Amino acid sequence: GGGLLVFSTTVENADPITISGCTFASNEAPATSGSGGAMNLNTNPVNTVNVTNCTFTGNVSGSTRSTTTGGGAIWIGQGIHNIDKCTFVGNTAKSTNGGAVMVASGAPNTTATISNSIFTGNISGYHGSALTLTFTATVNNCLIYKNRGWNVAYVSDRPDVVCIFNNCTFASNTTDAETPAPNGIYLSTPSAPNAGFKNCLFYNSGTKPIDSGGEAPSVEYCGFDKDLSATWTDPSNIFTITKTSFFNADGDDYHLAAGSPAIDKGTHIEGCSPDLGGFARTAPFDMGAYEYNP
Repeated sequence: GGGLLVFSTTVENADPITISGCTFASNEAPATSGSGGAMNLNTNPVNTVNVTNCTFTGNVSGSTRSTTTGGGAIWIGQGIHNIDKCTFVGNTAKSTNGGAVMVASGAPNTTATISNSIFTGNISGYHGSALTLTFTATVNNCLIYKNRGWNVAYVSDRPDVVCIFNNCTFASNTTDAETPAPNGIYLSTPSAPNAGFKNCLFYNSGTKPIDSGGEAPSVEYCGFDKDLSATWTDPSNIFTITKTSFFNADGDDYHLAAGSPAIDKGTHIEGCSPDLGGFARTAPFDMGAYEYNP
């Protein structure tokens, strides 16, 4: 952990470990196995760690390529971890996974929930420029745009992993090539569905906004900027998202614009109200990180 280490794997804490209102900038875990440029979180499986209203900017994991090391800003191990209302900008996993956050190890019943957060400008040398999820996680109300790596989010093929994405907006994430091309989320060769997407929006996310190397995930009430109706066949999905669906996509403002096809096309999801901006979601519900607010 370049800035902070939480390590209490043998102790059961009566109260949550709370990190709130902090700024972590330009920290580095420099060793070849250094994980969590800003913080490394690994606690007893029954303990809760709450990270809220924090900003992570320019932190670096120096780890070499590995399936268990990385996390430019945060590396997460055992425990019940809640990341809420945080901003991740310009963090880097130099040669490995998880430009911003890596959920890398856990124990039975441990989880990570990432909510109401913004990821932009993060870089990975390998998988998951924003998120690498090798254990079960839920991602709610997040805006994930202009990150750069092999893919923007990666989900492991472990048989006990299922990662859920609700009301997230993915936009203009790119490859790490010299001439970046749009890319999306990679689900690593699962033998059973290992992810679910609901009320999510995908804009400028390449030919495969969601790419499964194995069994297909559940995709419902999601919006895409190209016709993928033959792939994602649930009738609740729409394929008419354009940059005019957002208030100012060219300026990275992904609030919904008046008349957006994403308005009133979502469904109710517990834990996703209020939206990323703190605006209450009301029926009929919208797709994406932001509920339409005239």
